[in-house]
This record gives sequence, C-alpha cells and structure tokens, in this order.
Amino acid sequence: MADQLRRHNQVILVKADQSVARRLHEKAAEAEREAWRGAELEERFARLRGEAAAWQAKALSEQAAAVTLHAQLQHAAARASVEELTVAVPAESSSSAYVDSCRRTTGPGTSSDCACLGCRLRPACVMLLPCRHLSLCG
Repeated sequence: MADQLRRHNQVILVKADQSVARRLHEKAAEAEREAWRGAELEERFARLRGEAAAWQAKALSEQAAAVTLHAQLQHAAARASVEELTVAVPAESSSSAYVDSCRRTTGPGTSSDCACLGCRLRPACVMLLPCRHLSLCG
C-alpha cells in the first residue's frame, strides 16, 4: 500500500512538473514575443520622433520664409506708396484743365504729352484737384 501511495505521489509530481514546465515554456515564449513587440514599438517611436522633428523644422523654415516674404511685401508696398508720392511730374499750368483737341484725339497724330503720366499708354482724361491738371487716365 505504501508503495502504491509512493507511485501515485510520484505520478502526481511528474504531472505537476510537466504542467509547470509547459507553463514556464509558454510564459517564456510570451515574454519573448512581448520583448520583440517592445523593440518594434521603440523603433517605431524613434522613427516617428525623427519625422516629427523633421516636420517641425520644415514648419519653422516655412514660417520664417513667410515672415520674410511678408516683410518684403510690406517694404515694397511702403516703397511704392512713397514713390507714388514723390514721383516728379512736370507741372502744368492751371490752364491745363482746358481739354484741347490734342487731348481729345487718339491716333497716329497724338503727341506724347497727351498720354497718361501714370501708365503712359492711354490718353489722359482725369483731372486732378485742386491743381486741375489733366494728366491721368481712367
């Protein structure tokens, strides 16, 4: 009877040992899979961090370019408005408000004095006040 009890206990111990070995093997495989997954995630995180840094650098570069272009545009607009105010136009007398035949005709006989002083292409038809110079086109 004691011998039978010893064998029964030994079989139980062998089965328990096999079960524990199987569970240990499963847990080791699971830990290995999780280690690989962790390594993959770390690699992906590093790659995404690099991409984020590259996009941030590009955004800063584009923002700097936009600021530079905006400043250049403001400078050019200010310069253009100052130039408009300071353009030296030969002054005409107050009698220039009289529209003579030269200013009313367009064609091959038109003199260059009849042209718009702004664009120099179309005939002058707008009178400036208060000086009453007829020197701009519509």
